[in-house]
Amino acid sequence: MCATFVLDYPRVSRYFFRPVAWRQGGRRFHWQEILHHIAPWKSVYKILLLTESEITFVLTSGGHNAGIVSEPDHKGRTYQIATVPNTAHYKPPGQWEKTTSVTEGLWCDAWEPWLVGHGGDKIKPPSMGDNKDYAPIRDAPGKYVLMK
Repeated sequence: MCATFVLDYPRVSRYFFRPVAWRQGGRRFHWQEILHHIAPWKSVYKILLLTESEITFVLTSGGHNAGIVSEPDHKGRTYQIATVPNTAHYKPPGQWEKTTSVTEGLWCDAWEPWLVGHGGDKIKPPSMGDNKDYAPIRDAPGKYVLMK
């Protein structure tokens, strides 16, 4: 799994199986798993070539699932993280990996302070279940859980 969290809404100049280029500024937090078997991290890392934005790139240990979803005390999890300013020269993925320190723990330990530092003011979440347009269909856990 890979994801980019965008704090602005950049224009997408190309889409539908063509290269995507984000041309506006902004800040992005992007993670990828080192052993991802569908989207190899060195290919995903090339997002740095497709944007003029500041990107915080995180490379996590593990694969498609374990690199993202791990319990907090899982031993052996590591990640590498570096913020690449929009003015920086491109560093090939192997060089980035060699020059970026390895941190023990889960990548989300770095994500929370990034969100706090780059996000807006905290707001009260919307109330649950009192929207007249979306009335509850039935009580939790839902009908599908009870199906055999």
